[in-house]
Amino acid sequence: MGAAKRGRTVDENRAPGARERLLAAGETLFADRGYAATGTREIAARAGCNLSMIKYYFGSKEGLLREILVSHAGLVGDEIRGLLSADLPPEERLRRLFGFVVDFFDRNADFMRIVFQELIVGQSPVLGDVRDTIRANQTAFVSLLEGARREGRLRDVDPPVATVMLMGMLVFYFLGYPLTSQVVGPKSPDVLEALKRHAYTIAVGGIITPPEGAIRGRREGRP
Repeated sequence: MGAAKRGRTVDENRAPGARERLLAAGETLFADRGYAATGTREIAARAGCNLSMIKYYFGSKEGLLREILVSHAGLVGDEIRGLLSADLPPEERLRRLFGFVVDFFDRNADFMRIVFQELIVGQSPVLGDVRDTIRANQTAFVSLLEGARREGRLRDVDPPVATVMLMGMLVFYFLGYPLTSQVVGPKSPDVLEALKRHAYTIAVGGIITPPEGAIRGRREGRP
């Protein structure tokens, strides 16, 4: 009976949703307590799963952290690659990307805290794996700016450097939230929209040349 009971426990934990619960529990605990201070038993208990399920799905606690970081960063990359294939002018691609990134960072506050704690401040054991995903995202972002260059719409900027500067502009409000929320206000629909609008204005005004019609309109005194 004991063996049968143990078998049922594992089967239940392999049911749909167990993996997602472990990811959610790990994300919350790593953000609140840090990776090093969080134990696998605590993660499993919070997820309502058997401890063995962490090894089953992720191999280890390190594997769980890797999956949290890589999967979230991959979503940003998917959005950039989707915009690359969209038939849009360069400034609209950037506007949509900035809108997505601001909303993504807002929805994934725990992920942003983990990025800060484990990748920026700490020496994460999975930094090498996450670096590959981040590089892939930057490559896609560079391709987006190179597309603007091919259309004759990019100012005299280096796309790889520009992508780092633009993403830094977007992420700082969230990573520096205790300070930035005092400067521009706590998160709210109005503040988030202001972040999107100003990021777009700064980027387009700084790296993308306006369409010829817009240039002509300004010369003629039209807005």
